[in-house]
Amino acid sequence: MTCERWIVALGLGLWALSGPSKAQAGEPCCNVTSINENGVVTAREAATGKVFQFKVNDQAVIRSLRVGQKIYADFGTRQVSVDEGTPCCSIVSVGGVPIGTAKPPVVNPPAHPGRFSYAPSVEGASPCCSIVANPDLKGRLGRIVFAFPAAAVPVFTGVAVFKDGKQMASGHGSHSVEMLGGTYEVTISGKRVPNVPVKAGHDTNVNAGVLRISAGAFTAWEIIESGTTLKSGHGSQLIGLPPGSYDVKVGGGVERITIKEGQVTEF
Repeated sequence: MTCERWIVALGLGLWALSGPSKAQAGEPCCNVTSINENGVVTAREAATGKVFQFKVNDQAVIRSLRVGQKIYADFGTRQVSVDEGTPCCSIVSVGGVPIGTAKPPVVNPPAHPGRFSYAPSVEGASPCCSIVANPDLKGRLGRIVFAFPAAAVPVFTGVAVFKDGKQMASGHGSHSVEMLGGTYEVTISGKRVPNVPVKAGHDTNVNAGVLRISAGAFTAWEIIESGTTLKSGHGSQLIGLPPGSYDVKVGGGVERITIKEGQVTEF
């Protein structure tokens, strides 16, 4: 074998061992919110709050997933990737509507077939929350879910559920509670969110974001909404809040901030 042929053969052998290069992708769009043993995974799109479910048939992929994990989803091709590469799973419902019942909007397909490309959902989120079917819930119960950004879970943020003015349940940080179907009121850091619907066999995911206050240990602050102090404290802290505008008072000064669903606002 000539020297040139030997070099070509060696190069082909190395390519066969390494395989094709890993597909390139943009930033992950969504976070896993729950994982069911039957392989149905629930996730939320950060930009819109839209909740969707995808089916995982590979047990190795199921075992690798964690609540809060960032993933990639293409709502045009209805595919999900968990590792920036080749799509692994199919989206089976969007916003509580099973695929096949109502077709999701068509968006631009991947520019390169075989590579994963994120195309955002163009469907809007409801004012307070999103509702998605949960096959693990049986009978007449539904579930209210408080889920905060995985990278900044406000573990000391109080959440509560009310019915006709009576407190039905409470907890802290990312939390969920099963309830009978009906309409409830919830609070996050004292901010009330009315008309939260609960449907049997479904998760109601309450929209929420996080305010990260970075301050010295002896610096006092207040979070104010419409003249009412919702929360006060000292030093650095993570505070969960419903989306909206709030005033942060520090040392006699006040600054307006905006909380967005699924995002962390720095202060």
